[in-house]
Amino acid sequence: MTIVRTFVWLVMCLSLLIVTCGVSYQVNKLVQFGYPFWYEVIAIDAHIKRYAPLNKMKRKDFHLTVKHQHLALFEQINDAVHDQPDQLAEIRYTTNSGSKPLLTDSEVTHLRDVHLLLRDFNVLWWLSTPVTFILLFLYWRSRLRLPSVLMQRGIGLAAGLAFVVSYLVVGFDALYTEFHQRAFPVQHQWYFEYYESLMTTLLKAPDLFAIWALQIGGFALLTFVAVLVGLQRRQSRMVPL
Repeated sequence: MTIVRTFVWLVMCLSLLIVTCGVSYQVNKLVQFGYPFWYEVIAIDAHIKRYAPLNKMKRKDFHLTVKHQHLALFEQINDAVHDQPDQLAEIRYTTNSGSKPLLTDSEVTHLRDVHLLLRDFNVLWWLSTPVTFILLFLYWRSRLRLPSVLMQRGIGLAAGLAFVVSYLVVGFDALYTEFHQRAFPVQHQWYFEYYESLMTTLLKAPDLFAIWALQIGGFALLTFVAVLVGLQRRQSRMVPL
């Protein structure tokens, strides 16, 4: 019985984690992933001025653009990736020398792959949502009993240690590379150097990606833990039915 109880709890935890990650992502999406804030914090403007002139794709004048253009371009990319991938090729920037496409064909292809990946995650998110809420309701009403506090903490500690050790041993760059190699088609370029990509320059990748991972994951984890703590406190005050 303990094994079954633990298994159902683990299923609930997994589905809850997927849901909280989805909620966190949607919240971040609504606020442009904090790009205007991080733009100042990690000095993206200075980064553009340093690397944009080195661009080898006939876009050497991007460093002449200014902050409000950068914010607008990011917003266009964000909107297109999520809702209108066909508009990616239409995103342009303007300087005194005229208007030019921001993205190369390879970048457009990659961002369309990102769109498909996000679409698949949304499907997983929506499938996990009813499972999560049904199980949460049953736990909340004490129709299902949680594993012991010791068991929950032990599993949580083991999972946390495994993640931390893996991160410290492998490192962000290796995890980042492994994820992209598995997530995107082999024949499609996903890694772009600053000298060939204004997109990478505009996003100051991978620095900003690491920040976003912590930002999205941190909010999701806090929500996840808050729900579990709430369930535990609820059951500790109730007599099983």
